Amino acid sequence: MYLIALALEHCVIVLYLSLKTHSWIHTIENQKREKGVSNKQYFLKYIYFLMVPVIVYSNRFEMKAKRRIWYMFYKLFSFLIGTYSLGVIYLNYMEPVLSESTDTRYWKLPLDVWRLTVPVIVFWWVSFLTFFRGFLKLVAEILKCKDNKFYEDWWNADNLQDFWRKWNLMFHKFARNHIFSVLVKTIKMNPALSLSGVFLISGILHEIIIDYTLRVWSFQWFVGFLVQIPAVYIQSKLPKFLSRGDGGNILYWLVLFFGLPSLAIWYRRTQFLQLGDNI
Repeated sequence: MYLIALALEHCVIVLYLSLKTHSWIHTIENQKREKGVSNKQYFLKYIYFLMVPVIVYSNRFEMKAKRRIWYMFYKLFSFLIGTYSLGVIYLNYMEPVLSESTDTRYWKLPLDVWRLTVPVIVFWWVSFLTFFRGFLKLVAEILKCKDNKFYEDWWNADNLQDFWRKWNLMFHKFARNHIFSVLVKTIKMNPALSLSGVFLISGILHEIIIDYTLRVWSFQWFVGFLVQIPAVYIQSKLPKFLSRGDGGNILYWLVLFFGLPSLAIWYRRTQFLQLGDNI
């Protein structure tokens, strides 16, 4: 698990810095140069931008007057406890099921998915709390960054599009400013096709992270993103009690409950087929 976590961290950092650099270059090229700002100051702004937990560059970052020491220790403690909890959940409740799921007989898939449902959802929640509420808020406080809103109430989303808009505000802002806007304003694509383009690019980036981390060549996550394009449209055409409100939220959670374990099992089977016992 340590090697998997190390590979995941490496890939996420590289992609994260790449997206930041693209945003910085794109913003600098499209904005008028500030008066009285030297190249050295621009470079220092770029270095600070690389460290703060935002992906979209701005010439001015709002900063807090001072750091809250107690708050930093609280978030550090939350991050460490969360990281430890993730290891416990994975090793004790997920890995035993995943190690047995390498049996490629398809009739075993529903049983394995059912056994993984609760551990995967708990792992998902703890990952969210550890990364978004622990690590990112800790970094924001250390750097006195005032922009520390990294998510909205995605758990109350009543459709997939609403979920992706609220789940990760950092990437949502990047996708809106540097993908969707470019497709609509520069390439002159209609908004519906541009939204599909955002899902396509997001699917590719997620697939790169997963494949690099697990050392496999696969496409399940990418296909999962592609499937969401018609799924968003189909759900919008369903009766109101299934497309909005509590009914839509229940449908969205059912997709998570059974979709995430299914992906986990398919990737473990892919690992077994491509790597054998060298997983």
